[in-house]
Amino acid sequence: MQEKARQKVEWTTAASKTQEFLYDEGFHMENNILASVIIPVYNVENYLTDCVDSLLAAVNQNVELLFINDGSTDSSLSICRQYADSHSNIRLFSKANGGLSSARNYGIKEAQGIFIIFVDSDDFVLPQEFLHVLEELLHHAHRPPDVIGNDILRYTADGYFIRATKKCKHLDGRGLKDYLRGWGSIWNSWRYIFSRTFILENALWFKEGALCEDVDHTTRALRCARTWSSMYQPYYCYRQGRAESIMNIVSRRRIDSFLTIIQEQVKSIRDTGSTEVDQLLEQKLIGEFLLSTLRIYEFSGEEQAAVRNLFQKTATFLDMGYLPVRPVSYLLSIARKFYLSWEKRKITGY
Repeated sequence: MQEKARQKVEWTTAASKTQEFLYDEGFHMENNILASVIIPVYNVENYLTDCVDSLLAAVNQNVELLFINDGSTDSSLSICRQYADSHSNIRLFSKANGGLSSARNYGIKEAQGIFIIFVDSDDFVLPQEFLHVLEELLHHAHRPPDVIGNDILRYTADGYFIRATKKCKHLDGRGLKDYLRGWGSIWNSWRYIFSRTFILENALWFKEGALCEDVDHTTRALRCARTWSSMYQPYYCYRQGRAESIMNIVSRRRIDSFLTIIQEQVKSIRDTGSTEVDQLLEQKLIGEFLLSTLRIYEFSGEEQAAVRNLFQKTATFLDMGYLPVRPVSYLLSIARKFYLSWEKRKITGY
């Protein structure tokens, strides 16, 4: 507890000194807000306290937390109200249920910070690491990059911590192309910190009514980005394997939405793309498509046949011809099992 208090004092002192420097340089943070953390909330009463407490252990008044209650039917809204009543840097908004994209878009419209950070309310952050990230953002505040990439950590249902993939560890300030050449997923929006101005100027709204919206949003954002930075300071902990999470609910509708986004983004790149970043993103999209053929075997009977047909149509659209689903999925399943068992260690706390 004393250590966390000391860290917050150091962060507050650093923020104050940086604000004085920025003011001397003729720069003013709107409402003194460095970053807006957008937290969509929907029926997460069992996880919400962990999420918010982890954030509050790192932030001060220069960082606002925006709760977007998306029509919760459990006690989530009540929990949010308790926090908002006792913390002046928390703002609570409540709206009819519209899905994750709708809640994030609502938060973007209300955000006042220089940077926008997305956090899902069933996940959490490591406060000390997040504190270091905020200190880095202070140094970027005068000329914020469009996008800042980072690595994330996975927290399993049985209490294990899967280490970050180290996509950013050896970039040493190199560009987006080096990041895209790296191994591993790039899609989740909470992997990135965005300039709010960049999001608004490029109309980077999340696709409402769609599932797998992060694939769509991240592709468009990285194609638009003119300035990029990266850091190896993994702070975000994705709670893996939560049965109620929309990321773990497999349905034909979700598959259809995902494949539609893959087709739309690949078509857009082929029609209008001309850069190496475009080419690398197309490769990533096709790789994600192939990896997702594993999902076929989570269905059975007629439903499996229908889903297999959706994948084959997408393969044809991508000029891949006949897709040998079974051998491809078998090899990918082996690789996935190896990855999930790789470098696990017990988590002992923050």
